[in-house]
Amino acid sequence: MAKVNIESIIKRTAQETVKELERNRLIKSDSLTYFQKTEKLLYSYPDLLQAIKQKEEDIKYIESYGVGETSKSVVLYTTGGGGSEQEKYVEIIEGYKASRERTKRLTEKIERAIDEIKEDKYYCIIEKKYFTKLTREEMEEVLNISESTIRRHRNRLINRLKVILFGADALE
Repeated sequence: MAKVNIESIIKRTAQETVKELERNRLIKSDSLTYFQKTEKLLYSYPDLLQAIKQKEEDIKYIESYGVGETSKSVVLYTTGGGGSEQEKYVEIIEGYKASRERTKRLTEKIERAIDEIKEDKYYCIIEKKYFTKLTREEMEEVLNISESTIRRHRNRLINRLKVILFGADALE
């Protein structure tokens, strides 16, 4: 009788299941490197700050006018459950507040990481590329430095930021 390796079967089944879920877009493959994740956070930072302001405006609007006639810019967060109008109102407000707080925590994390590199002579490369969104050519002109200098210092600073943002995981 052939010996069955249960661990091997479980591992293979799990891998096939994950692939199938990714194919059907039921889960997202996280294939970004920590360098890319750091860049994504930096590019998103100005928009995240704007999102916080928008959430705060939405919360004030809902608190002032309720949820019956919501503004077109207001997106309602509900779990879809039943309940009284008051319960729905509380659920919506709490959803907005939770979303705002998650976004605030993320922007504060980015800000703390940025504070660690702000004194660097080449920090302006980070500002110009990710926050002002200048092109490579515009950065060369504005900063009066070569493309290779920009690339070298950007990579160095992003590598510092990724460790600050993601810890030891970013070193693997």
